[in-house]
Amino acid sequence: MSDHLPDPTVGLASWRFPDLVTTLLDSNELPTRTVARVAAEDLARGWSPESAVRRLSDMGEYAVAVKAVTELEDLAVMSAEQVERCREYLADARNKADEELTAKRHLLMARADRAGLELPSEVTGRVQVGSRRVSVEAPLNEAAAALAGAERDKEQRLLARIERHRRELPDGLACYLLDLVAAGEYRLAEEALKEPDDHIRIPVSVSEQPWPFRTVELVRICQWLSTSGAGQPLVRRYMPDDAAGQAMIAAIIDLPTGSRAAIAAYVAALQRLVADVDVAPPLEEEDGVLYTRLVLPDDPKLPQLAFTGREPVRFAVGREQGEAAFRLALDVVDNGSSTQVVVDVAAVLGLLVGDDDGKPRSREARLISLLRTICTQRGVGAVLAGSLSTEHPQRLRAHAWWLLYLLGHTLKSAQLDALLEVTGRHVPALLAVIRRMVPSKEFDLTAEREAAEFDKVLADAVRADLGDELFAMLSAIAMYQPADEQSLREYLLTLLGEASCEAAVDSMINVEETLARLKELRYLPHWSPDSVDLTPCGCGVVRALRRLPEAVVQDPVSRLVEQYNRSVEKRSHDALYRRVLEDTVHVWAGQHDPGPADDRANVSANRKVRRSMAEWMDPNQRFDLRLECEFVWRKMEACDRAVDVLFHSAAEATCVGRVMGLRLALENIIGNGVRAARATTRSGGSGTVTITLSVDSATRTALIEIADSGAGVPKHVYEVLESNVIPDSTEHTGSGGGLECARFWIESLGGTVRLMLEKSVLGGARFLISLPVVTGA
Repeated sequence: MSDHLPDPTVGLASWRFPDLVTTLLDSNELPTRTVARVAAEDLARGWSPESAVRRLSDMGEYAVAVKAVTELEDLAVMSAEQVERCREYLADARNKADEELTAKRHLLMARADRAGLELPSEVTGRVQVGSRRVSVEAPLNEAAAALAGAERDKEQRLLARIERHRRELPDGLACYLLDLVAAGEYRLAEEALKEPDDHIRIPVSVSEQPWPFRTVELVRICQWLSTSGAGQPLVRRYMPDDAAGQAMIAAIIDLPTGSRAAIAAYVAALQRLVADVDVAPPLEEEDGVLYTRLVLPDDPKLPQLAFTGREPVRFAVGREQGEAAFRLALDVVDNGSSTQVVVDVAAVLGLLVGDDDGKPRSREARLISLLRTICTQRGVGAVLAGSLSTEHPQRLRAHAWWLLYLLGHTLKSAQLDALLEVTGRHVPALLAVIRRMVPSKEFDLTAEREAAEFDKVLADAVRADLGDELFAMLSAIAMYQPADEQSLREYLLTLLGEASCEAAVDSMINVEETLARLKELRYLPHWSPDSVDLTPCGCGVVRALRRLPEAVVQDPVSRLVEQYNRSVEKRSHDALYRRVLEDTVHVWAGQHDPGPADDRANVSANRKVRRSMAEWMDPNQRFDLRLECEFVWRKMEACDRAVDVLFHSAAEATCVGRVMGLRLALENIIGNGVRAARATTRSGGSGTVTITLSVDSATRTALIEIADSGAGVPKHVYEVLESNVIPDSTEHTGSGGGLECARFWIESLGGTVRLMLEKSVLGGARFLISLPVVTGA
């Protein structure tokens, strides 16, 4: 008897043996006893059709399960309702598998990101479960095992290097490096070891002692304060020796009287306590609510806050909410409303406690403590992003630490550097992560980075800051990794083509300015106008963009196309840009390599057109109208041998405006006439288009009449044109954009273009263009 069965399932219904099917699929050859045991276990379970299909689905055998459901349906073994249930279960199971494996992929990529290691390309691509779960999961498991081994190797090498160089490292840096290694931040540890002298320490934490007696009534607290803490020794810590602190104690003692004078003294004492302002702020009453204005000055160490500076900040005073964003409560503890920042007596008492040595706190320390009270209620919105400068890394690191401290979070040095690294030190991304950190007291950056949506959080923050043009360019470079600018242009043209847009890239995005701006923002460190190096920085934002689907770059391009389609001006400017680009490439032909087949991807030509734009877009150009008409006539005369294009003029006229706009308008209208005349030409015959220039000296107006021998324009189209609305093209293709563009540029010259109702003497359409004349014969 053979020890192997070539195919034990021949002639058997697969749904009856779900475990056996999976076992056989996992191995080409199995001992007979193993096959018999699994088959016996399946028989012992007594699978029903529906439970067996669910078993196959749970085991990730989706193709086999789908086939089994189809067979069971064809054999009428299951009811229609059971079949539908099975198919829904299968779909849900496959979607769940997609989500689980995508999360597993993100986890691996986040670990590799922190370790500075590369994963195989089959792991970094999009996860999509096909016929079997195991076919997708197996490479992930193999990559996880390989990554774990690489992490162990890197950790051992780093620990050995740290120990070897410990005596050479600045004070405290060795411990910091060990913290990084323990946190799995191997990339950061390697970078710190490369330039150990450049490591920047974060500021020391400000020690604070909150007021501990928050449930005690204010009158009782005043008794303690007035007797220097008799019967309550802890109160002595809150009895300052400086004049500003003693003035605050005296004001709090008088506060229970509730008199206007006592309130004014309390407000004045608070102002004196935290700022170099010894002038008492005034109290004002509006609609039964007391208001005052306090100066909360900036501190050089702190990030700029929306409510600090030398401009006074409006506070409501007392229990009434008022309209101010801040309220100075007169009770020991006042939780206030959800929309206001409340500074109560307990918070103010916390400003009075001395430092760890018993010395009175400085105004600076008191201001910082007060700002922390405000920021923990106000949130990240209180901080202006512009204050976190990316120009000075030392300042950014310190400001990020202070910002988190003011918001109630104190990070270790390794945690802070991990936060800066994963956000690439780009402020929008940094603030986006901080906004997620603040609500959670148990925020774990490592777990956050491993979340499936974390990359999108970074991308959304950067897109909101950069805008669609810059973000489309950055994400295209990050995802496509073009070798040079031409490759980048070709990729962007592909995206425009997918959005059914024929515009030039430079009409959507000013390529050179955008690349320069990305360099300024440190995304393209090696780019220059004379360099082809588009290698982006390796920051966490760029790495996140590479991991996201292509829709991330398609979406901003689609929005740019929508804006383009809605704007006659944008479409007209694009048509003119492409017209100038065509001339530029044509002039260069025979002198230099004309570049790619699509002019829009020609780097040199587009740069030349961009840099000469101020010249050809100058609205004050003086030009000879007759010479311009002749120029267009000669060009159109050569475009179709089956149509005669004739030009008549004895007039001389000078006009002012963008001459390229006039050329484009004439070419569009005459070109339409040539096509119309060609369409009605009989075999062996020829069509005709005439261009006639005349000048009305009395009105100082030049008239250009364009007539053709085509079929003419239908009356309903004429009526639409007269209503100043551009119709769809009367041909089978086109959108009427040529006439729309012609009207835009003629009107930009101060003229008009009209389609005459009566047909021309040639039997076709007749257009009349009028332009103001500066001088004329």
